[in-house]
Amino acid sequence: MHVTQRKTMFCLSLIFGMICYEKLCAETFYKTGFEASAEEFGNFKDTAVNTQNGWKGSGKIVHGTFRSDSQLLTPGPGSGLYGACCIMRLEKTIKTDTIWVDMSVNLAADAPLGAWVWLLGTNAGTSTNILSTYLAFYKTGITAHSYNVESGARKNEEIAVMMEPGTWYRLTIAFHCKKHTYDVYINGELKKGDIVFFGHKDYGYAENLSEVRLGGGASKVSLAYYDDLYIGDASPLK
Repeated sequence: MHVTQRKTMFCLSLIFGMICYEKLCAETFYKTGFEASAEEFGNFKDTAVNTQNGWKGSGKIVHGTFRSDSQLLTPGPGSGLYGACCIMRLEKTIKTDTIWVDMSVNLAADAPLGAWVWLLGTNAGTSTNILSTYLAFYKTGITAHSYNVESGARKNEEIAVMMEPGTWYRLTIAFHCKKHTYDVYINGELKKGDIVFFGHKDYGYAENLSEVRLGGGASKVSLAYYDDLYIGDASPLK
């Protein structure tokens, strides 16, 4: 075999080995299409001493004939600024450098705020859940809210993407624990990167992921829906 061919074969073997290693070492922390009857809800009290795992809050699983006859998650009808909320308290706190959160989302039709997604975590200084990503979904785009713990300044970053109620969108968040930033993808396309975490003035920034909150708009008529939730340390976009 020619030297050039041997080098080419070696490089290909190395690339193949790296891909296999990544797949073998990748960990999925949570994944569901909400098809299992075990997805149950119960009473939830948002306190630091609450150690219940699983789905809590006002949400429910519904049979959505408008999406390939599958089961979907909805926060249900709500009122007030944020509407209703589904809460997933993870069985174990995730501490890896980058966590990928991937889901499908469908906005409530008759509410200005069609849906919202919060990711929360803790750090070494507190067991209190600290809000990290604060994404609000409107028909005209997405607003990413941030709070800088050093300066005390709040900031809203607008993500220009039209989102029509009744249409399914794939939302992917790359959650960078060490950098305290995250990236937002819609339908596999990066829309905004390096958004600063929403920190806490007393507790600082979260350094892990412990909880996911999925909200619906303040609507008593139409509902926001979620499906195909994935949380893992490997990008689902590959």
